[in-house]
Amino acid sequence: MLYADKVIFFERVKNKVEAVLYPIQNISYIENGSILLYSWIKIGGVVNGETKSFVVEYNTVVDDMFKAVIDKLRTSLF
Repeated sequence: MLYADKVIFFERVKNKVEAVLYPIQNISYIENGSILLYSWIKIGGVVNGETKSFVVEYNTVVDDMFKAVIDKLRTSLF
């Protein structure tokens, strides 16, 4: 989920859902790539004093849904 000042990723770990919150000012980089129908976004930064990264993998067919998020983050970082 993308907010004005943060990005939140939800991940299923065993039988529960965990949220990882990245404040936009703490994001160091955004990587976006695709190989045929496999695409990904990788975001790295500081979360609770630790350097972390998170990868979202998705089918390239839905790339338009993620393009807005990528553009928003890249313009916020620079």
